[in-house]
Amino acid sequence: MSPSYPNRVSQELALQTGLCGLLLNTEDCVVPETASMFDRLWQLLHQVGDTPDHFQVLTLLASYYLWSGKLCKVPDVCEELFTLAARNEDEHLDVLSKFVLGIAEGYLGELTQARNHLEDVVATFAREQQYSLKFVYGLDPDISARIFLATTCWLLGYPELAIKRVQEATDQAQKLGHPLTQANVYCWGGLFHTLEGNVRGALQMGKLFTKVEDINENLALTSVASFCCGWAMFEEGLTEQGIAQMSQAIKDRMTNGDLTVNSQLLSTLAASYGKVGKIKEGILALEDALTIVDQNDERFFEPEIIRLMGELQMMGGESNDVVESHYYRAIEIARQQNARMWELRVTISLFNLCHSNGTNKKREEVWSMLEDICAWFTEGFELPDLLAAKVLLKK
Repeated sequence: MSPSYPNRVSQELALQTGLCGLLLNTEDCVVPETASMFDRLWQLLHQVGDTPDHFQVLTLLASYYLWSGKLCKVPDVCEELFTLAARNEDEHLDVLSKFVLGIAEGYLGELTQARNHLEDVVATFAREQQYSLKFVYGLDPDISARIFLATTCWLLGYPELAIKRVQEATDQAQKLGHPLTQANVYCWGGLFHTLEGNVRGALQMGKLFTKVEDINENLALTSVASFCCGWAMFEEGLTEQGIAQMSQAIKDRMTNGDLTVNSQLLSTLAASYGKVGKIKEGILALEDALTIVDQNDERFFEPEIIRLMGELQMMGGESNDVVESHYYRAIEIARQQNARMWELRVTISLFNLCHSNGTNKKREEVWSMLEDICAWFTEGFELPDLLAAKVLLKK
């Protein structure tokens, strides 16, 4: 090997790091050549070994893989971050690694692990030393962990805790006054409210988002905030405008290379299509969502996507057997993920199907399933899903 070879690799690493940093969050981020560049960056990092820029390169890789939809690669990057943290006895780097890994695990459908890692961030982060991490990653990890915890807790069946986390994140973000952290909280907080069906909450988060300074050029966040406002418009009766705004927001994210969380957006759009009788458009949106699930392993919304597919196909005249198979598949995946909220919602759909068309034996079986999942919950009894389940059980 030539003596100059290590130096050449180090130079290429530095050049590749700069180029990848420039490409992140641009339209070029979505093209295959960019993916090859980040994969090359990963290879170069291991060829060079220890480098003063090791942390910078790893966080750059983690950010790209997380938001470009390459979720399965995030745990490998975080494993190296954990190793680097242990070697340097850096507790805060360890916390940052848990923050990134927890977000990725949530989208992968590994909800219990996601909650554990994000709760660790909330419990152990030393606020007086977090400013260096803000500079490196651009966010307050403690506050941001709370907003990502909200969705995870809601899916796991702890809706009151989820709402509490949203309120904590909102209050702390306003007190801190850090623009990107504020925008992050208002953006994902708004999306959480679409998940729980809270129109007022989504609109409130949208108003707060518009007041954040110097955030309009961050299309990754503005597209989600726009989607949430479009959903709220739809729910308030402006159906055509709402659908148009949601559709445009999804298109903007795809164009910009922000491929994570789009399965949720497409699923929400499909549900809206169903409410106005546009069955074909809704099914197409769900098919696109399932493609994202399979390509990116973004599985946290998979049970709801499959449930909605059953709902829309039933509205379109599909046989009860086909619809029922969708519901049972959704229940199976929800149980694998410990996603109690999805399990409750799809069991309600199955109950309604069998109550209208099933045999007495099938009705008793599904009634027992619904009773069991309702008995699991320890909070959130005034939520629409649980209230609907109580009404059904009285039948």
